[in-house]
Amino acid sequence: MKTLWLTIIAVSLALSLALAARPAGAEEEESALKTGVRSIVSDLVSAGKDLASGFNEGINESGKKGDNTETIRSIANQADFKRLNLSLKVIRTKILEPGRVELTVALKNPNEFPVRLTNLEAPGNVALVDRDGFSYALPRPTDGERDRDVLALGRSSTRLRYLFSDVEGRPDIFRFFDIDVPVK
Repeated sequence: MKTLWLTIIAVSLALSLALAARPAGAEEEESALKTGVRSIVSDLVSAGKDLASGFNEGINESGKKGDNTETIRSIANQADFKRLNLSLKVIRTKILEPGRVELTVALKNPNEFPVRLTNLEAPGNVALVDRDGFSYALPRPTDGERDRDVLALGRSSTRLRYLFSDVEGRPDIFRFFDIDVPVK
């Protein structure tokens, strides 16, 4: 994806330099050149978006195909989560200091195959809701932080820990792919 953006920047810079070096009185050429540049850049951006979208869809589709027990199935939303009969349970709530809450959650995968939960960093996919109804999303991952995807092996439970900051009320609900799980 970085290469695509570098290409777009390089093309834009080259065309900008060409516009700056044109002789005076070439307004008609400028209009045609601007239209051409706009079309090229638009096509490149569309192609980049299609490439990224196709890449993500391909990963998700490859995880859904076949009966091979070694195939990892991808889960990116509530429908996939429910379709594969996964379940969640909050097994521990720990107040680390005022405003910081750590939840330990058990994710049960009863299937013969492993599943990878993706898209967890999207706003609202993992949240804590307090007794007053206020929600707290996970902080955005930093560049150095590993991704938040979760791999849950088959026929087992996986322990997950989530840290929420600036929590003002008593934790009540853990929301995961819009599924509400009571907090102990």
